[in-house]
Amino acid sequence: MLRNLFGGSRILPLLYLPSWMNLAGYGAGVATAFILHHNQRNGIDLAENKLFNLLFHASLTLGGGVVLAGVVFLSDSPPPQWAIAVYSGLDRTLVAVFFNVFMLGCFSRCKSLLRDALEWRGFHPLGRLSYCAFLIHFIVLRLTLASNTQLGHATLLSMISLLITASVLTYAASLPLCLLLELPAIQLWKAATGSERGPNPQTALSQTQDVPSAHKFDFVEHIRRTVV
Repeated sequence: MLRNLFGGSRILPLLYLPSWMNLAGYGAGVATAFILHHNQRNGIDLAENKLFNLLFHASLTLGGGVVLAGVVFLSDSPPPQWAIAVYSGLDRTLVAVFFNVFMLGCFSRCKSLLRDALEWRGFHPLGRLSYCAFLIHFIVLRLTLASNTQLGHATLLSMISLLITASVLTYAASLPLCLLLELPAIQLWKAATGSERGPNPQTALSQTQDVPSAHKFDFVEHIRRTVV
């Protein structure tokens, strides 16, 4: 049943599978990276900007509001066609912008209790496993649903239970995948490209002088130092 759930569907190939349907997220992510790099290069501190701080603290609320607004279009009497067209054309772009503003604020170290909570060291192992979890989470989710032989009701409690179960199983399966495949592949890449060798003293000194400050992470400089 799950294998044929979207069989013959016209919505899936039009709205979900094409890469350009997620282009807003890709573009917003790349733009965020360039803005962060530009700010670090030029000593711009967004944490001191009052307008950006206001937008940063409101970004998750605004992004969540855009997502929840889609519930209106699932009712028995949906809004007019022009409202559907406007929402369909802007929802992914707005969500991408708001959540990337939040990430930019976190990278810029804007003061926030939520940011401090997200920097808890206990989340570091989960962050290390995030790529493997991304690769296998849909497989785990489908197996979890397909193994249930009883009829289920889509309630808030059942959705929370499915979220917890799928998350625990996904990260448990991601651990051996990361240890046996991802980390060895990274080390093999470093050995093949010679990135394990450190730069000569003069290069290291010049690169150290180019870094704006020690407490800020410049990902471009980090990549350059690693490759050299």
